[in-house]
Amino acid sequence: MAMTTYRTLPLICECGHEGYIRCLESDAPFMKPWESFVLNGFSGKHLDVPYFRGTDDELLSTLEPRCPKCGKGGEVRYKG
Repeated sequence: MAMTTYRTLPLICECGHEGYIRCLESDAPFMKPWESFVLNGFSGKHLDVPYFRGTDDELLSTLEPRCPKCGKGGEVRYKG
């Protein structure tokens, strides 16, 4: 049976705009495992990999989020 896990990592820009990283992963038996990371509420890159071994900060750096409200990219951080 296929198993797909979904979670979110909340983000906030210094201007107050909020969004999140949507994380999907599958570890279904008899298939190659995969992970997918997509920005929601921010523009930037997405990442589809067999397995991401980096830290949350490395993930944020890889996705390069940019705020649609103020246009800044380096000011987006994890909320919380």
